[in-house]
Amino acid sequence: MNSLPTNEIGFFADRSYRIINEILASLSVEPNEASIDKDILLEVSEFFLRDIYRVDKQQRGSVSIAKWAGYWGFWIRKLKPVKMQTLEDDATYKTISIEDAVNINERVAFQFALEIVAGHRKYGGFQDHVYRNCSLAAAGECDGVDCFWKFALRYMNFEDEFFSNYITYSMRNRTFGPHHFALLLENIVFSSCRGLEEKDG
Repeated sequence: MNSLPTNEIGFFADRSYRIINEILASLSVEPNEASIDKDILLEVSEFFLRDIYRVDKQQRGSVSIAKWAGYWGFWIRKLKPVKMQTLEDDATYKTISIEDAVNINERVAFQFALEIVAGHRKYGGFQDHVYRNCSLAAAGECDGVDCFWKFALRYMNFEDEFFSNYITYSMRNRTFGPHHFALLLENIVFSSCRGLEEKDG
């Protein structure tokens, strides 16, 4: 890990910080209710880059955006850079429950990974087998972002966040490695695409 460029680690740590801040704001977490440990984000970036360089070498430069996002999100979930003000049973937060506060890093990690997938689908740069085979994308009728978010939000919010809560629980209490994360994201990407149905049909 020591061979990783310091500026690259810093770049990904800074980007992580910005995205996590945006996610906390979207959850209406007040600035005085949570903090983000920048030292832990440096560790997140270091471990993530170590893993992704290894995967990239194994796959000869064809890392999918789901793997990229899955490994990055995994290290956020694992190292937990978000610190809530208190996690006492009688703690009260303005907009989130104490359960969500306890699971904040898992919730942030899932949302973070979705943001990474959507961002790279928008700007390109990574392998995306689904988008490449989408008939709507080929016709210029889909950017791969709106459809992704529409399905992802339906999935996360279905039946009072049933799937989202189960994923959060599994991240916190069960074995949930980066490959599990990547497979989850691959499935969301695939399921969100209407252009595959039209092409196959």
